[in-house]
Amino acid sequence: MIIHTKSASKIFINIAKINIIQGESLKKPSQKSWKAITLLLVFLTASLITTFLARQHIRVMPAAGTNNYEKDRTFGIVCPAPTIRSVTNFYTFFRNQSIKYQTLWPSTVTTLECISHFDALVVWTKKGYLYNATAIKEFAKTRIVISHMWDFCNMLYPSLSNSTQIIATSTVTYIRDWGNFRKGDLVEMCNETSNTEALTTVLTSKLASFSNISYIGCYDANRIAFFHMNGTQQNSGFYVMDLDATTPETEWTGMWHLFPAIKMVQDFPTGRYARWMANGTQWWDLTWICNRIMAIVNENYDIAAKWTIGRSVENRNIVGIVIGKGNRNVIIDGAIHGNEKTGAFVCLRIAELLISYYRSSPWWRFRLLKDLKIIIIPVLNPDGFVANSRYNFNGIDLNRQFPPNVTTTEPEAWAMRHLMGNYTPTVYVNLHEGYYWYPNWMIYGNYESDSHLTSTIEAMQRANDTFASLKHWGWFTDYNSSVWIGSVQTIAKGGYEGMAVAYASWQYSASCLLLESFVWSSKHNARQNLWGMDYYCTIVLSFLENNKRLSQMV
Repeated sequence: MIIHTKSASKIFINIAKINIIQGESLKKPSQKSWKAITLLLVFLTASLITTFLARQHIRVMPAAGTNNYEKDRTFGIVCPAPTIRSVTNFYTFFRNQSIKYQTLWPSTVTTLECISHFDALVVWTKKGYLYNATAIKEFAKTRIVISHMWDFCNMLYPSLSNSTQIIATSTVTYIRDWGNFRKGDLVEMCNETSNTEALTTVLTSKLASFSNISYIGCYDANRIAFFHMNGTQQNSGFYVMDLDATTPETEWTGMWHLFPAIKMVQDFPTGRYARWMANGTQWWDLTWICNRIMAIVNENYDIAAKWTIGRSVENRNIVGIVIGKGNRNVIIDGAIHGNEKTGAFVCLRIAELLISYYRSSPWWRFRLLKDLKIIIIPVLNPDGFVANSRYNFNGIDLNRQFPPNVTTTEPEAWAMRHLMGNYTPTVYVNLHEGYYWYPNWMIYGNYESDSHLTSTIEAMQRANDTFASLKHWGWFTDYNSSVWIGSVQTIAKGGYEGMAVAYASWQYSASCLLLESFVWSSKHNARQNLWGMDYYCTIVLSFLENNKRLSQMV
């Protein structure tokens, strides 16, 4: 089943019907009235056309020696090449988040007055294009300027013109907590130019002469990739990095680096769930995950508990977090395929969020105290997780191990079967990572039917609507194939026998959600993903909140 929205024709018909209904109650106008109405319509049509055409212009060019700027624009984008990807990434992001912007040709920035009506600026130019650097520096004293590294070191502060260094890599380390990133995160900055391994940095020794600069990300101790020059007040100054690294793929990096600076100007919902666990291979550590489970439980022992539901082939514990004291059960698991790692960290994040909701939301507090028990297994396949393999230690795909038409042989699958047998699931969520050709799918249980199936699909559609409202921007690109990541593409029935959702729907009539996204690929293998954490958390939480099987107390 493909998710779809109302077509434009349906919307037009609905509007037409409203007009007809309203028209029936009106008296027939006189000839004089018709003339007045005709003139009014001509005037309104001309006004609409003028407004439409005016808003089609992206660049603002000087007219008769003056600058004709539109008012009430949040961001001004100083750029001579509005079609370059590094800049169009900003356009796409701003449009999707309903952030107003306007592009300025560099030569039109002649005075502070020219830019004073903007709340913030983005500055990306190149050699041969001039603007009033003093005006932009004055602007940055009280407002935010996101600057390309080249501009900052050549146009704005030319004393740094010989201080930049291009590094043949795109991996940097965060020096401090910043938005979705944490101090110590090893993060990609993927260049958008033809040389994707080149990133412009600035020498630490040269920046040391400025007393008002703080570092955000570095290549090493000698080269800085991302920094902030303070203004004269809070939420002001320059945020500087190689803006060719604002990839639209929303993979590890891209615009996420700049989210905090942009949110200082205008807030937006994207990135609200993603946390540091989604970044870097240093978190691909089973011991760290187990320690994190213990920390969550120890800090919230009144509502959370740690369970061990079984052991793997190599005798590793299969550990879970249980949140809630009710009698109806929700089971959520990740990493049934060990190289699909994002689900493990999503499980940890969902546990954190549920506990937060228990503390702050009367609805969730009541449900978790009186009705629901949510059992979260971050890593169902610990041996595969450690080996970064889809399969368990015996080379078996654990998601082909479940009845009715398959024999269970592996201890990890038996652990899940025993868990379901002891705690019958009303809802079962199974987290996966999909390929770029199989992205953003919701799959329900093979044996769901009738009203139970209707409830599951309705909850899936509501969950997709919730995620789409985040307006995630951009395309994911892999093997030259591009995938729009703003919404779930498909709702489908489970297709393989032996899948865990098949068993849960067959044996327990559970409402099932197998959730795929594009964040695994044969090119990059398993990887962590900020966007993916936002995607999974949004979908799963909304699926639980909107599932009629859970919406009423029993």
